[in-house]
Amino acid sequence: MTQAEARLGIRALLHSRQHDLVTLSHAIHDDPEIRFEEHRAAARLVAVLKVAGFDVEAHYGSLPTAFRATLPGGKGISGPTIAVLREYDALEGIGHACGHNLFATD
Repeated sequence: MTQAEARLGIRALLHSRQHDLVTLSHAIHDDPEIRFEEHRAAARLVAVLKVAGFDVEAHYGSLPTAFRATLPGGKGISGPTIAVLREYDALEGIGHACGHNLFATD
């Protein structure tokens, strides 16, 4: 598979899940949690990733609200390793004025 084909595949996958990702973003927005206390947001994100086939390690790096999700390739498939870092915390007393609910799902 070429890089161009891989990019097209990723775009198609994201487009097919667009409604679910927007719904997830709204759920995180409507339930703001401040830094290091975003347990419900993390649980929502982990649940969606597991359904999508990711292997998820909760409490990653000894942080109870952090996780690591990996998507294993198929047999004999190798490819790039991609790291995506996301924030999903809210601002204390303000909520998601920072847009982290969007960052979490984009």
